[in-house]
Amino acid sequence: MNYLQKRPNIVCIGGGTGLPTILSGLVGHAELTAIVTVTDDGGSSGYLRQAFNMPPPGDIRNALVAMAQPNSPLSALCQYRFPQTSFFSGHPLGNLMLTGLMQMTNDFAQAVENLSQLMGIRGQVLPASTELIHLKAELTDGSTVHGECHIRQARKKIKQLTLIPDEPIPLPQALSTIHAADLIVIGPGSLYTSILPNLLIPKIKTALQKTSAPKLFICNIMTEPGETDNFTASDHITTLHKYLSEDFFNYVLVNTGTPDQVMLKRYTNKKQHLVTPNTILNKKEQPYQILTDNLYSSSNFLRHDPAKVCQHVLTILKHRQAGQHYCRLPPLLKKNLPN
Repeated sequence: MNYLQKRPNIVCIGGGTGLPTILSGLVGHAELTAIVTVTDDGGSSGYLRQAFNMPPPGDIRNALVAMAQPNSPLSALCQYRFPQTSFFSGHPLGNLMLTGLMQMTNDFAQAVENLSQLMGIRGQVLPASTELIHLKAELTDGSTVHGECHIRQARKKIKQLTLIPDEPIPLPQALSTIHAADLIVIGPGSLYTSILPNLLIPKIKTALQKTSAPKLFICNIMTEPGETDNFTASDHITTLHKYLSEDFFNYVLVNTGTPDQVMLKRYTNKKQHLVTPNTILNKKEQPYQILTDNLYSSSNFLRHDPAKVCQHVLTILKHRQAGQHYCRLPPLLKKNLPN
């Protein structure tokens, strides 16, 4: 359902599994741009990054697939992962295609554009930067960890996250799309390894602060082991405010649905827990509007329902276009939320 007569320009920022989920719901409803994190150093992406001195291709590949034409055979081909018994064990074919295109062009952004054209994607996918960016985390025990994988494996609370280099150059198209956007959507995704790596690039952060487009943060449904253990919704926002400003976001979308106990048990066994809305929704004054809904879609995994998120995004745009506020917060939640 498209509420708008003119297709809006929407920029989605993130990575991991959260970004493709949101893209799959919005594609076809907007002029869509994905700005994708490039700090992954594990698995196939990490191997190719090190072997070919290139940005990691995995998150880019997933974003391209999410924005491809329905039932595209090339999408299925990109997601094909070679079996463990093969020479290319564990590598998705799409990662190897991006690597090959990178070798041919010596330009990662051009490689992504070339694969985008081959797939006929509906919108554009942009790496946040084509530099090789590493994550550095100072932990609360005083130790320092380098690299996305090592940060997760440390399983300790993060005190400060920084980038190496500290001022990587963003893709110019990423900045121009932010300036032209009608709405910026950030998240869901791993807070420290999918979302903040994009926002810590100084020129991207500045562009987001200067844009007149409203900014929506979509909070995770489940906690991330080694990153956001025991985090509530307010913990996510407080962490983002530490690196940004308290008036950075205009809207925050939070899940208030509760999956069945069987599904939650599966996640508990992996040391993941439901992100509770808690005091973020009890505050009487904040610079952003809280939007709540039963947002999860469960099959084998708990993910945001793309259609429900799309409905909220388009409703925000509809109300902004009409000069109205949009705040979907059922009154009963204010009484019953835990502190």
